[in-house]
Amino acid sequence: MNKNTIYAVVDIETTGTNLKKGDRMIQFGCVLVQKNKIINSFSFDINPGMAIPKAITELTGITNRQIRKAAYFEDVAATIYAILQDTVFVAHNINFDLPFINSELERVGYPALTIKGIDTVQLSQILLPTSPSFKLKDLSQYLNLTHENPHHADSDAHVTAELFIYLLKRLEEIPSETLFEINRLSSFLLRDTKELFTDAYAIKQANQERLSDEQHIVGGLVLQRSKQQTFNLINYEYPENETDKKKIIEPQLSWRSEQAKMMDLIANHLKSRERTLIIEAPTGIGKTLGYLIPAAYYAQKQKQIVISSATTLLQTQLMNQSLPLLNKLLPFRTSAISLKGSNHYINLAEFKKELTQKETSGQIALMKIRILVWLAATKTGDLDELRLSSYQNPIFNQIKHRGVGSLMLTDQFFEVDFINVLYKQVESTSIVFTNHAFLMKHPDLFNSDRTINTPELIVDEAQHLADVALQANKGRIRFWKIINLCDSLLTSIQSSQKFSFNNLMEINFLTVGENRQLLADIRKLRESIDTLIRQFTREYGRRINRNAVNKNETNDKALILKSTELADLINRNKIAIESVSKMVLLLEKSDGILQNRYIAAKKQQQIGRDENQLLNRVHRFFKQLFTEIKVWNVFDQNETKLNEKVLWLSFPINGQTDKMQFEFSLADSTHFLSDSIYRHFNHLTFTGATLLLPGNKNYIVDQLDIQEDNYKIEKLGSPFDYSRQAELYIANDSIDVRSSKEMYESYLADSIYQLIKAQRRQTLILFNSLETIANVYELLAKKGLHIDRELLVQGITGRPEKLTKRFLLGKDAILLGTGSFWEGVDLPNDRLELLVVTRLPFESPESLNVKAKEKEFEGQGRDVFSEYSLPRATMRLKQGFGRLIRTSTDKGVMVVLDSRLVNQSYGEQMIGVLPDKLPIFNEPLSDIINDLDGFFG
Repeated sequence: MNKNTIYAVVDIETTGTNLKKGDRMIQFGCVLVQKNKIINSFSFDINPGMAIPKAITELTGITNRQIRKAAYFEDVAATIYAILQDTVFVAHNINFDLPFINSELERVGYPALTIKGIDTVQLSQILLPTSPSFKLKDLSQYLNLTHENPHHADSDAHVTAELFIYLLKRLEEIPSETLFEINRLSSFLLRDTKELFTDAYAIKQANQERLSDEQHIVGGLVLQRSKQQTFNLINYEYPENETDKKKIIEPQLSWRSEQAKMMDLIANHLKSRERTLIIEAPTGIGKTLGYLIPAAYYAQKQKQIVISSATTLLQTQLMNQSLPLLNKLLPFRTSAISLKGSNHYINLAEFKKELTQKETSGQIALMKIRILVWLAATKTGDLDELRLSSYQNPIFNQIKHRGVGSLMLTDQFFEVDFINVLYKQVESTSIVFTNHAFLMKHPDLFNSDRTINTPELIVDEAQHLADVALQANKGRIRFWKIINLCDSLLTSIQSSQKFSFNNLMEINFLTVGENRQLLADIRKLRESIDTLIRQFTREYGRRINRNAVNKNETNDKALILKSTELADLINRNKIAIESVSKMVLLLEKSDGILQNRYIAAKKQQQIGRDENQLLNRVHRFFKQLFTEIKVWNVFDQNETKLNEKVLWLSFPINGQTDKMQFEFSLADSTHFLSDSIYRHFNHLTFTGATLLLPGNKNYIVDQLDIQEDNYKIEKLGSPFDYSRQAELYIANDSIDVRSSKEMYESYLADSIYQLIKAQRRQTLILFNSLETIANVYELLAKKGLHIDRELLVQGITGRPEKLTKRFLLGKDAILLGTGSFWEGVDLPNDRLELLVVTRLPFESPESLNVKAKEKEFEGQGRDVFSEYSLPRATMRLKQGFGRLIRTSTDKGVMVVLDSRLVNQSYGEQMIGVLPDKLPIFNEPLSDIINDLDGFFG
């Protein structure tokens, strides 16, 4: 391929994807590209000689009437063959288009095309590694390419040609050093796609092109140069009056009075002596800018604001969407960094190590190539920028960061390590975005022993803070896993069948004595763990099936332990417990010695392939072992400390004791948040859409562990007219939730089917259990609901992230979900019109959480239902309703298939958290179905 090459960018539409079953072409589109310009185009309909399936017509808009008078393929085959001669075939998913065309050509007597081919899907994956999707429609939106008629061959071919031209220009920007590494892996690329990279590298070499000033090479990898963040030394006054605020807001956004009120509340709070402010800010008021604008003004004078959100997704939105908008609105620029857990970042040393391995997998090779291109552009090293729906590719287990503690000063990437650079920037950055989980684990990063004043803390979605605190303080010791890792280490070190430590001793990498001691320490650790397994089994084995409770949404059971009996068991097994601690310290030291020798020997080129693989494998086993055992110090705590925790043994549902594991968590967040987190900050601001329960301000105060008296609570008004925009229907003829499992699930399936068949609306159906979702979905499928409606099912058709994306793009789609779908999902306008709550969101009385609370409340005269289960379920219901109305133009209905909301005494309390002017109807399901027509008009 050269500058004069003509690329034939092709798209076809067909009656289906199965050539063997006789599917045929119905449209052909081709755009010719040369020297990065479109030089010609061709398109025509083709009569397939058969009826176009209904599904294809719905997808493409191509009808039988449209192609009735079109030419048959036999009549246009010569034209297609002539057009494509002496070109390079380009298509978005070439392994469909080219074989289909060749099959059709051969069917009518022409030889198959033997021209070169390039796939723009794979090319896009490489050159646009941060694109959220690689579907043609999504890529055209991502790059602002005009795509007038998706799934029409002429339009698809044209937009693919524009995409291809864009990619060729993007290829010219890839550094020579990156291209060199790509070419080493390019044999796995589809067809002749690799030639583009070979040619690009040759041109770079011939022209001796150099890196840009923003890039540099470290350890053979092209990286962006990091820039030190500094405080803005400016002095703009916060806009106190409405006129000045409107000058900031209104040029680009609508004026919202409640947003302005929130801004003033926070601006005044940051200057006050009152330490804590709690603001319930309903959906639609512009909460994010409500705290970001006053935070930015306050942060001008070498002040720092730490903003914590509930999830890394929300954190990313703050950094990538809210911050740029803030800097457009304000007359000054605000700097910020984003801090996440270490596993979100790439470990450069480990990635470099993976590059040196000989690759045998096309999937892994493609991911390595994508990462190489991404590394030359990323400023953060945050793997989330790759926008993968999951990180199941095996390479991520090796290259994700293990934290600053895993870095070695001698590492060639130490100074440019992304986490290392970020941590150094914490002190000198105006705004730090983080998430609740990171805040719980790294509060020391924000301590007051620094050159600037004590930082301020703003917590968004504060209703999650207590649960995240408990989650962050969970620990797990999998005895069986430690045994397996010890066995893996012993096998790797002393195996006589493969390369082992005997070979390392032969080359004087370690001595016979060191090898013998290492094996003895591993065996001693295994023996001590085995002793403890026997003791735990002897002590608790009989109680397992008798007293165990179900863990939430897992296939495990749990046996809750008393701190007194565990403390006694610890005392009786002190020797084995201390032996484990001692052996781990010795093994950590041995692993460190081996790693230092490995680095030194590698620099001297004394390490061969076998040695490299063995030492890396052993080091990985050691790292996994230390991770498994990092919370071992829980066994060193006295009974008082243990009493602050919920302690339990968990094991498979069948009671298989050899898979037993010890787990623990804080009983509640009391004193943990105030003592461990809040003490690092000056003012505390908490905000969220669902913080307050009517008549119970103590609930959120207790949840947030606010110990001082000088706090203030504010509730902002909603901008929505719920009397016009929404209605709540409660089915008063619903089945008793205590009915048999089969009867209850049959009722849900029948009710959902009736509701959905009556209304072709975007519908979200909320459950409390994945098991119930699966069973109800099976019943709905038997009724044929999935035939004419898109049915998205958590746990069956995808993960929550994937389902949310598909639901947002859907038309009259139905989503069955639980967990995260009760909150935090933004479905504005017609993306959600009908919300069905199958059951009030109480946790099962037999769940681990409820049983643990019962244990905590024992002897205190406190009621678990009224103080724990009911408030949590009430808040959950409030959050679920919050999915329905997201903008002032939304219209939607919530249907509750649980009559307890009106039949039980607590129902009134639960309804009390919903908007005051929300119309509420209590009637049979058949009447609800009829009334929905009236609401939707």
